Amino acid sequence: MRPVDGAMRVRQHIAKPESYLGRGAQPVQSVQGDEELEQDFLALSPADIGLCDAVIANSPFTRGQYIAHVRHMWRSLRPGGMLVSPMPPVWRTGRTRAQRAFWDFVERLGTHVEALLPGAFSASGTDAATVRIRVVKPA
Repeated sequence: MRPVDGAMRVRQHIAKPESYLGRGAQPVQSVQGDEELEQDFLALSPADIGLCDAVIANSPFTRGQYIAHVRHMWRSLRPGGMLVSPMPPVWRTGRTRAQRAFWDFVERLGTHVEALLPGAFSASGTDAATVRIRVVKPA
């Protein structure tokens, strides 16, 4: 099965370390039967995959795509669910309307933002500056 670009892995009911994604697109996956769907994550709604207790995903770093992905991940969480995602830090200093709106979104949620060490992903072929966000959806 060939994954679709922009897809991500989703685990419902329990977050396991193996649900963390490395480079490249991955199929969406659900714990309920471990069914793999060849779908673009942004094309799936919570009605398609259910609400998740946790979403741990590597959002795309290019062309501001991380903004749409993280917002969609947030909508896919059930109350009390946790979202963890590495992303580029450019939104923290960006001047576009989308970057400023994302900054407000992150701040309003009380998101924990942690700068990762330079070269944290050099083994996977990138030295891109990276932060990791972690936020729990209010119950």
